[in-house]
Amino acid sequence: MRHFLRASLCALALVLPLRAQTPKQLAQLDTLNKQLAATKASLSLAASSSASFSSAISQASTSLAKAQQMLTALTTVAPPVVTPPPVIPPPPPKDTTKPPVVTPPSGGGSASCPNEPAGYTVINDNALKDIPAWPAKSSTGWIDDERNAKTAISIVNDPTAPASPNVAAGLFPGGMTGGGAPFYVYRPFAATEQFKNLYICGFVKHDAAFDNTNGNAGTKFMWPAGDQVQGALTYMNHDGSGMDFTVNQQGAVDRMLFGNLNRAAAQMYSKRGQWVRYEVLLKANSSNSAANGELHVWMNGTKTHQYTDVNWQMASARTWLSLAWNPTYGGGPNRVPRDQRQYLDQLRISGSNK
Repeated sequence: MRHFLRASLCALALVLPLRAQTPKQLAQLDTLNKQLAATKASLSLAASSSASFSSAISQASTSLAKAQQMLTALTTVAPPVVTPPPVIPPPPPKDTTKPPVVTPPSGGGSASCPNEPAGYTVINDNALKDIPAWPAKSSTGWIDDERNAKTAISIVNDPTAPASPNVAAGLFPGGMTGGGAPFYVYRPFAATEQFKNLYICGFVKHDAAFDNTNGNAGTKFMWPAGDQVQGALTYMNHDGSGMDFTVNQQGAVDRMLFGNLNRAAAQMYSKRGQWVRYEVLLKANSSNSAANGELHVWMNGTKTHQYTDVNWQMASARTWLSLAWNPTYGGGPNRVPRDQRQYLDQLRISGSNK
């Protein structure tokens, strides 16, 4: 009996540490191990006395019962806690809303010239790749009035150009005296191309270091002509060092039309080295004494000029007759400080009598 109890207690002493897991169980195991050790010692010492042996047997039986209870508790595994899977919300309903309808501009122009009024007849629409050589006209009707266009205007490749990579580059040679133009090319309108209202759209760029004045007043640009008899002049201009884009009248009427809606957007100094889309709409007045003509200008899509009181000086037919690219430098005697260029890409001209 004594050997049986000792063997049982030894077996429990080996098994219990394998089952204990929690701090509380380990503390209980420590107390029970001490009790088992004392019981085994009592069994060893009680061999010489039957009374002591009986007492030791009783103590061992009690320790064995407690050890068995603890083993039962340790071997009873609580069912695992099952965490329910997260609730996945259903997908949102499919958006069946149709995208908003974008209304195109009311004008009739292309994407390149969006403010061209509807119904206008195209007179010219090209990139001026065909430079005229006197006395012949170009294939698109341009004339070389100064007889030097082939040397003053070159076709250069510009991958940043908005319409065509090959653009016209007009040279202002360094040292040229102010007050003159390096070239003069113009497009006369045939009788069937002469309209009361004229729309001009083109992409223009100046060299990044373009000097617009060198102390002079500014540089003239393009010249729409409504009168070739009286000598009244109308021209587009880059005024002053800020290169304010203006439309000027000179002769019978002297007036400079600045950007009265957004002057900052019409200043080209900060846009040197960049392509800028110019859109100009000129509407004839009823007579040379009536200030009811109109001017509308958009620069890169922003409307900068709007005048409805312009007294254009025109011939009796009240139609526009031609357009010239005649970039007169300076408005004063100071010379062009260095070689510099003005670039032109995809010029569109159209007109209407309505």
